[in-house]
Amino acid sequence: MFRYLCDYLEDCYTKSPYEFQKIIESLTPLLPYIFQKIEIKTRQKFFRIIYRQSPAPHRNPASIFGTILSESAYFCDFPVLTQETRHKIWTEEGTTQVEFRSNFLNMDYDISSQDMNVMIDRLKEQENEEIFKMPVIVRLIDHLWGQAEMPLLIFFTLYSAFIIVLSVYLALPERSLAYEIVLLALSVLLTVNEFCQIFHLKRGYFENLWNWIDLVHLFLTIAFLITRIADNDNELARAWISTNIIILGYIRWVSLLKIFKPTSTDSPPSLILRFLGNLIQVVITIVKDTLSFIIIIALIIIAFSLIFLVFNREAGYGDYL
Repeated sequence: MFRYLCDYLEDCYTKSPYEFQKIIESLTPLLPYIFQKIEIKTRQKFFRIIYRQSPAPHRNPASIFGTILSESAYFCDFPVLTQETRHKIWTEEGTTQVEFRSNFLNMDYDISSQDMNVMIDRLKEQENEEIFKMPVIVRLIDHLWGQAEMPLLIFFTLYSAFIIVLSVYLALPERSLAYEIVLLALSVLLTVNEFCQIFHLKRGYFENLWNWIDLVHLFLTIAFLITRIADNDNELARAWISTNIIILGYIRWVSLLKIFKPTSTDSPPSLILRFLGNLIQVVITIVKDTLSFIIIIALIIIAFSLIFLVFNREAGYGDYL
């Protein structure tokens, strides 16, 4: 039935653009169902239909996604090329015209909107990589990345400073009040950020393993700082807490590098971030493929620590581990 509908839409686009637009708008709420239930070829055909080119000739690309970026007709979000728009997008010489493309889905394209949350969740479930080569999906990802790039860079910089300061502090032989104040302030700031995400995402927040790692790491850091400030004498407990803080912190820090998408620029920072992002993706893939081996190694380590404890109970289990 959906293939028949796509065939009808292709014919309707040339004969009745207004009716075409209304049908697309009525299909927009069904996108999650289309992603989940419709076969991949029909899905791709549907996305080709909703990303349409103006019938007028063009040379220079100037397409947009989703929302009006300017009052100029160059950035009009109306899908039908009107005569008024046609006059405005010609240059004064009358020889060159910009490309006029439209995405016909009637959605809220703000990155924090419910529409985009649903779209992102469905895209993460896609196993066929061909869907990510579709122009409408490419433009959607570029559009979302454009909104997320600066906040992510700010967060990455803040988290980098936090991990570096924390590492220096843990390596110090004596307490440092200045470091403790800075670390406590950064920990509270990052914790507030996590609770804001919980408020916004609600149950969806706890479905992501990285969010759990963030919470555990921050709570351990705050607990460690409180024990240091309170002059707690349990050195073994502090050693275990600091070890877990370093492991979780560096795993999370390294994982943030995979957010940086490849760019067309060849500047040194872009090349470095691109290389590190690709490297982290390779490491994550290797870890996933060797997960069963890692579990076996962990069991062997636990078993040997228990054997050592049975043979000699003079020290605690933590020391043998």
